[in-house]
Amino acid sequence: VEFRPLNVPRFYDLQAAPEKLESLLPPVGNGNYYRITLVGECEKPDLAALQTQYARFPNLTFRDKTVRPIDVWGSSGEDSFEGLYFSLLRQAMDTVSAEEKEEIFLAAKISRKLLEGQEVVLP
Repeated sequence: VEFRPLNVPRFYDLQAAPEKLESLLPPVGNGNYYRITLVGECEKPDLAALQTQYARFPNLTFRDKTVRPIDVWGSSGEDSFEGLYFSLLRQAMDTVSAEEKEEIFLAAKISRKLLEGQEVVLP
């Protein structure tokens, strides 16, 4: 009995932030199939430029599921309930410890996402 490798291509379905692609893919191109879903909070990635940058992978496709960065404090100071809410959160950050600042910022970020109709995944 003799071992004979079949060199069958492999299929990968991966998720990554656009800035993490270099560490996700092997340094040398190959014949494997990759479908990478871009996730995270960033400006809209240029999929055509990414295809060109990773041309060494002929069977690579990208899907964009990134979300645009939100302006957490955008309505702070407005004459509305929303503006008052975010103003109070922002003022509270000036009088608390660093750990509590992170918690307040997280609360503001979650609130902003909910108000904009985005899905929220709790940490």
